[in-house]
Amino acid sequence: MTQWDRCCPYTGEKIGIEELIVSSNIEIEHILPFSRTLDDSLNNKTVAFARANRVKGKPNTLRGLREG
Repeated sequence: MTQWDRCCPYTGEKIGIEELIVSSNIEIEHILPFSRTLDDSLNNKTVAFARANRVKGKPNTLRGLREG
């Protein structure tokens, strides 16, 4: 079995495999916006914490998530 080693692209926090499976705090996120690329493939997806995904368009808030 390979080791699961994923981090939220917005906060840098590690996302454990258990959390990925059972938590509602994790979301599947498009890397490049689907609305611009129409790319819904697996290659254009990642996982992120829901709280960070919600504020990614607000740079000051996202910086606060990373720092604190």
